[in-house]
Amino acid sequence: MVNRVSIAEVLREGFEATKKNASTVLPLFVGAQAVVFILSYVLNSSLNLLMIPVMLFMQMAIFRSFKSPISKFDVNEILDLKNTSLKPTLWKLFVTNLIYVLLLILLFLLLIIPGIIFLVYWYVFSSVVLDQHLSGMAALKKSKEMITGNWWRTFALFVIAALLSGLTTSLLTGMSEENVFVGGLLMAVVSGIMSIYFGYVGVAYYFRLKK
Repeated sequence: MVNRVSIAEVLREGFEATKKNASTVLPLFVGAQAVVFILSYVLNSSLNLLMIPVMLFMQMAIFRSFKSPISKFDVNEILDLKNTSLKPTLWKLFVTNLIYVLLLILLFLLLIIPGIIFLVYWYVFSSVVLDQHLSGMAALKKSKEMITGNWWRTFALFVIAALLSGLTTSLLTGMSEENVFVGGLLMAVVSGIMSIYFGYVGVAYYFRLKK
């Protein structure tokens, strides 16, 4: 039996989780994104590769703080640095993210439609890695199994995220044209906030599918 998930409910749960972790997870990763932008601006060079470890740690922090919000700003607690399973988990996340990106690039290059289809099917793969300790194709396959029956609902989440992203980008474009640094920095901050919010939405969605 397919578990029908309410889009409104997962959006609300994502907002509540973001609000509860607003003083801990949010400043750490939004700050990291802002720092990467500032360094890129000062050095006049793209440093997007620096966002890879930030993204991996962010996925872990969002997942572990979703059900148990972190009340105190403590980097060790937020990132769980003392956990002996941290390195293996990070490695599983890295490998699965790499396979995910490479497969999506291939699918979008071959045909747009398959790329969109599997982008949606693989929506909860990072939660699968962190919760079920699967990795690589096994995690992507499990994500597909969980999304089956809720594909259109999941697609709706992508549309909502794209619309919000497009709206904020449009609002900040004018400022970027007037002042590249200020506009770009604001763009990085807003992008970081939205990434965290939709990260929590994705985790909320995962746990509702798992019920």
